[in-house]
Amino acid sequence: MTWRDASAPATVGAHETTTRHIGALYPLLHDTGRNTPGAIIGVDLLGGLFAYDPFELYAAGHLTNPNAVVFGQIGRGKSALVKTYVLRQLAFGRSAFIVDPKGEYGELARAVGCTTLGLRPGGPLRLNPLDLVSGDRASTASERLQLLESLASSSMGRDLGPRERAALDVGLDAAVRHRAIPTLVDVVEALLEPDPDGA
Repeated sequence: MTWRDASAPATVGAHETTTRHIGALYPLLHDTGRNTPGAIIGVDLLGGLFAYDPFELYAAGHLTNPNAVVFGQIGRGKSALVKTYVLRQLAFGRSAFIVDPKGEYGELARAVGCTTLGLRPGGPLRLNPLDLVSGDRASTASERLQLLESLASSSMGRDLGPRERAALDVGLDAAVRHRAIPTLVDVVEALLEPDPDGA
């Protein structure tokens, strides 16, 4: 870009610079942004700070769904962006629940004082899908049976027949009599070795 200062003597040559300094010519040219609070992610194309909070944008009516997806090539900083973003969102009072099969968020969890839970075969923790507590006993029993039917159907790759559903109901009932909060193992044992009434 070449320009000449009209107030300078004609003997002064033209000043050459790049468009990077165009802000000096037009100092009031800038991006106003959305003025929505959020965690700072970086700098936008005009040099302003870029903040993003999908929940704030959703509340302001700028988004119809507060979900986000991060796409990019391998090694371009996707994981670093997400970790930094999660850390900054914590400062805004947000919560994060992260499924971390690679174990790459452990350092971040320790830095913010979180305890990680490791679900693995033979590990000290287990996930019990039948540990449901609804408003009343009948609702809890119904929800447990529906969950059991869904798990069995998914595991077998087909819909359950009426006899299979009835068997699950009987097995769950026997497991609940054995333990107040049954596990899947309790139900399987009740099905494989039913009591006389269940059989």
